[in-house]
Amino acid sequence: MPYAAEIEFSHSTTVPYEDELIVAGKAWRIGKYFVAVPISGYCSIVFKTPAEAKTLYKAASIGKTGGEHLITLIEAARIGGSGGATLTPFQLNRNKLDLVCRLLDITAGDNNAQTVVGDFETPPDYLSGENQGSQRSADKATSSFIYLKPDTVYAIKVQNLGTTVSNINLLMTIGVDV
Repeated sequence: MPYAAEIEFSHSTTVPYEDELIVAGKAWRIGKYFVAVPISGYCSIVFKTPAEAKTLYKAASIGKTGGEHLITLIEAARIGGSGGATLTPFQLNRNKLDLVCRLLDITAGDNNAQTVVGDFETPPDYLSGENQGSQRSADKATSSFIYLKPDTVYAIKVQNLGTTVSNINLLMTIGVDV
């Protein structure tokens, strides 16, 4: 078992890891509310991980109106189109505002503003629903952080599979320099 030496267990067993990242000033919240995502359309948040730092991703919540939606995290995403809106990460430790999030090129847009394709996607998550809407909280969106590859473009993408136009809210937590 040579790989066992690579496993790190230096974190507290009594404090949730996300709270440790917040206290250390290494946790950031990134999100965007998308209005009127068309049928068969999608919206996405795109970012690039720093080359020399460990980066963690965790869905915080995903909310939507309308019918079914397909959620994927795309690794080595290829981005096209006229570009989306630039997003500013929110530092979760409000006493560490002098720290700068080292993620690069953080943008958000629907498929009319930025196209997102990729060869490697995480297993998809699925939000069911009718027109009453639905939301997925952090404990239901993903059970843990995902270590991301360095110097790689990622996109969280939510596609509207329903039969009506949909509003979609994406919110994620990112740990950088962990």
